[in-house]
Parts: sequence; structure tokens; C-alpha cells
Amino acid sequence: MEADGILEGFLNSVQMHGLKYNKLIGDGDSSVLKRLNEVLPYGPHFTVQKIECRNHLLRNSGQKLLALTKRTEYPVHLRKFIRNNILRFRSDITKAVEYRKASDLSMSNKIAELRKDIDNSPYHRFGQHDNCNSYFCSGPKSSEINLVGDLEKCGLMRDIKNIIIRLSNNACSLIQDVDNNVCEQFNSLINKFIGGKRINFTQRNTYTTRIEAAIVSFNSKEYLRRIHKKMVFKSPGEIGKKYLNNLNRIRQNTINRRCLFVNNMKKSKKKSSSAHADKDYGLAEPLMDTISVEELETKKNCFLNKLKTVNLHQLNLDTRDQNGNLKWFQERKKRLTASKFGEICKMRSTTSWRRQVHAIIYNPQIKSKEMAHGIEMEPYGRKKFEVVSGLSVETCGLIVDSEITFLAASPDGVVGDDAILEIKCPYIAKDTNDVPNGSSK
Repeated sequence: MEADGILEGFLNSVQMHGLKYNKLIGDGDSSVLKRLNEVLPYGPHFTVQKIECRNHLLRNSGQKLLALTKRTEYPVHLRKFIRNNILRFRSDITKAVEYRKASDLSMSNKIAELRKDIDNSPYHRFGQHDNCNSYFCSGPKSSEINLVGDLEKCGLMRDIKNIIIRLSNNACSLIQDVDNNVCEQFNSLINKFIGGKRINFTQRNTYTTRIEAAIVSFNSKEYLRRIHKKMVFKSPGEIGKKYLNNLNRIRQNTINRRCLFVNNMKKSKKKSSSAHADKDYGLAEPLMDTISVEELETKKNCFLNKLKTVNLHQLNLDTRDQNGNLKWFQERKKRLTASKFGEICKMRSTTSWRRQVHAIIYNPQIKSKEMAHGIEMEPYGRKKFEVVSGLSVETCGLIVDSEITFLAASPDGVVGDDAILEIKCPYIAKDTNDVPNGSSK
């Protein structure tokens, strides 16, 4: 329902507001982007970019760090240090975002510098300041102890890096410094007005009226006064105004008190009793034969000619973030990539091409813990290869064939002029430290 509601807003945005929305702020498990990519409300050449909510990213990382403090295989003094400084890990990231966002660098350089700051943030917090920028800190304090050695010795540093690297991978979202708090607040107000399952919504306009009341309350902040004035064409009387002023005074005092004691407030944790959401299902509409063979041939030639006009070298530079780059996803949909090439070549003549075309153009990005682990560990695998082989690896984006411009590939790295690097980090071997143990699994 959420995805369909937002999709309807996108479909009517031009008619209602004269705007096309090219960005969507959402949390990590949002299925809205999947639905938008299936329908493509503004056509196949206009892709909506998802920006991860800052609060969700930071809260999730904080929860994972807090979970590490409950793992008894790690030393007690290290777990206590993390627990006592759990909010400082977050503030290190927010201050870095604030500084980089205000800098005069280009957006790509801002993101690159923010990634360095995020990767270095746990070292800074644990007392190792070799790579800290001058704006970030002024060096070690007189009574500060460097705990990095102890963390690496027991293996806790590796788990912390795995948590931090997800923030690093989402630096392009963090630099935007936005959240979806407004939506959360509005949903909370709707829940207040509809009253849960205590109301009989089968009666005429019951649900619709309560939603409209929530909208008036959210937009005006003066629900009772606005409704009263609209119905009787005058402001509330003396008693009504006194009541409303008292409500405003209580709200303002609450806001002021929370600002004063924000660090000392403790919220009780309640266990959620709600069931998990249903798994998303459903695909885009099937591809139909809506044009003639001659028109299809004309459109095909036009499309291939457009691919030949692309600056391939610049495309490689612009898409070096790969999974973290919107343009990388857009350009891959226009071409046959190495990951799909073998599957296409092995298709039988009796197999329908519709499903394959549909999968390349419409299917959303597949997310799983195995793929997330591979993406997170890829930079470490690249550095390890450089140490072991003594060769330099250059990161790359989407590499397109100069002659057959609809063929492309995205290697994990380029070694010299005649070799590429492909990195595999099996999830099943994530808890092993050497190759024989990993390969035996």
C-alpha cells in the first residue's frame, strides 16, 4: 500500500505541481524504489535516485555496535569502552558530514573525502590519530590510551570495520544530510487520529475524514482552531483560546526541556509485538508487441547510434563507485554486461526473450547478506592483492567495448594495461582467517 501510494504521487506530480521528482529519501528496507523502477513514472530515460535516510543509517550502525558489546568472547574493557562512547561514534560521523558538506569541493571529491573520514573514525575514537585531519582533532590527548592494537588482536576491530564500511558505502547519501522525519511524524499523527482497530471504519467516510483531519493538524499545527473558524466563521471564544494557549505552552515547554536535557534523557525499550511485513511481490507489466517490425528496426538503429556517441573514457571515470553510483545502474540497463552475457548466449531458440529483457531493464537491485558482505569486503581484498602481488590495482567503472558499444563489463579492478581483477569474498568463509580454511568450506 505504501509503495502504491507514493507511486501515485509520482505519477501525478507533473499534473498537480509541474514537477518531476528525481530523488527519494527512504530507509534501508523500503520497497518503494523497487516499485518506481518497475513502473518508471517519467519514462525509461528518467530514473529516480534513492537517498538513504541519515537517521536510519546512523541508528542501525549504533545498534550493531551496541550488539558487539554483548559478545562475551571479546575483552570486557573494550566492550565497556564501546558502550560508554556509543553516541560519540555517531557524532564523529555527523561532524564529518557537516564539515564536508560545507566545503568548496566538487560533489565527487566531497564524497571521497567523507569516505576517508568515515573509515578513519573508529581509529580516532580508539586513540590512533595518524590519519586524522586537522579539522577533526588536534592529536592524542595526554591521558588517552591507544586501544587499536588490542582490538585488532582479538578480532573486534574487524567486526567494527564491517559496520563502519556500510556507512562508507553510503557516503553519497550521508553527504546530502537529509532524513524522512517529516513522513514519520505525519504517519504518527495519522495513527493518532484513526485510533487503531478501535474504530469501525466500515461506516461512510469514517477513515477518509480522519485522514483529512490528520492532514489539517499536520499542516496547520492548530487543528481545533482551524476547524472551528472554518465551520462558524469566527475564532474560538475566550475559554477556547485559553485552552489552546495552554496546549501551545505545554508543547513549547516540552520542546525547550528536551533541548536542555537531550543527553540525559532515557527512553524505555519496548519489545515489538508486531508481525513482520509481507514479502513484496509482483512485477512490471509484461512486454507487449505494440509496434511493427519496421518501426522496431528503426528504433533499434537509433538506440545503437546513441550508444556510439557516448564518451566511453568519461563514462568509466563517472561510474567508478559502481554500486554506489546511480549513473552506473542507468548505463548498465542500456547494455549487455558480462554478468548476463553467458546466460544470453546459452538461451535456446525456444526460450522467450521477454523474460530476459524484462530482467535487464526492470528488475531491481538484488540485496542479500551474502552480496552485502562481498561489497563490504571488496576494498580489503583489493588492498590484500596489492600487498601479496606487489602490483598496483586501479579501480574502474563501467567499461564499454569501443567497437560493439552495447557490450560492457565492470571489473573489480584493472592491473596494468592487459589484466583485470575479480574479487570473491564468500560469505560462508567470513569467520576464517586463511585460504585453506575458507576453501574447505
